[in-house]
This record gives sequence, structure tokens and C-alpha cells, in this order.
Amino acid sequence: MVRQATDYIPKRKKFFLIRTILWGIAIITVYLIGILITNTRAGIGTIMAAVMTLGLAQNLTRYLVFIKYSAPDLEIAKKIESIDDVEIYHSAIISSDRKDIYIPHILLKASEIFFIVYNKDTINQIDEHFYQKFIAKGIDRDKLHFIIVDNDISILEDNLQAVAIDCSPNIEIINAMLI
Repeated sequence: MVRQATDYIPKRKKFFLIRTILWGIAIITVYLIGILITNTRAGIGTIMAAVMTLGLAQNLTRYLVFIKYSAPDLEIAKKIESIDDVEIYHSAIISSDRKDIYIPHILLKASEIFFIVYNKDTINQIDEHFYQKFIAKGIDRDKLHFIIVDNDISILEDNLQAVAIDCSPNIEIINAMLI
């Protein structure tokens, strides 16, 4: 079952960009209306526009966070979605101590969590703080598996076949950790 869609990142980028633009338009409109009504820049319109910049800043920050990430490979995502008895998260961003870590796919099966990445660089970014987040939630480090997938998911399928089916306890944990 897919819990987070493949196009999650592009949707979030578009959502926050549109909201940033709308906040900008609203701020300019309130500011200009304030100038027209009071015939001075030092009026209530300026104060309201200044307060409204908080909404603009919040949405712009969120957009800037998502802009550096791209959607995962659609072919690999379709192959992963064809696997039965797993919970799937595409485009996962998990915050670590020093940086946010982008993981294209996360699969949950029983108490095992499989992080599917496309290159070794992502695995090299993982620090001890990343593991401590899972250990604090009661998931042992040996239950976290990193698999590098190019275009062949047979390695992944072999790892998943040996695992039992129930994965409900870990769903809440992953949901809480995602950005």
C-alpha cells in the first residue's frame, strides 16, 4: 500500500510556491490600499502588511526546503509499488542532526524498515543522530536496512521475502519522522 505518493515532492513545491505568491500579492495589496486610504506610508496598511510577511516567510522557507529535492525515478517506483505486503513511502525527507536526508523510497514490512536509495552518497550522509531517532522509538539498528537499487529490484525482493507481513507499529513512527 502506498502511503506517500511518488509525486509528493513536486506537489509540495507547487503548493508552497503558489502560497508564497498569494501571500506576496496579498501583502502588496494591503500595503497599497493602506497608502490610498491614509495618503501616507506610515499607516495601518503598512503595519498589517508587515505582520503578513510572517505567512510569506513561512511558505517561502518551506518552498526553499523542497526545491533542492526531486521526485524519485518513476520506473523504479512502479516496480516497487508492484511488491505485495509492504507499506511504501516515496520521496521521504528525514531530518538528521546536521542536515535533511532525502530517501527516494521507504518500505515497511513487519518490524523491518528498508531504505531504498540510488547511490552510496545517501548512505554516507547518515549519521548517528539518524539511527538514534529510530532507537528512541524502539526500533533496533539491525532492523534498518539500506539497499542501493539501480534499475533492478530483485535484491530488494529477495530481502523482503524473508520478512513477516505485519508492519502497523512502524507506520506511525515513519509518519512522525517525515518532513
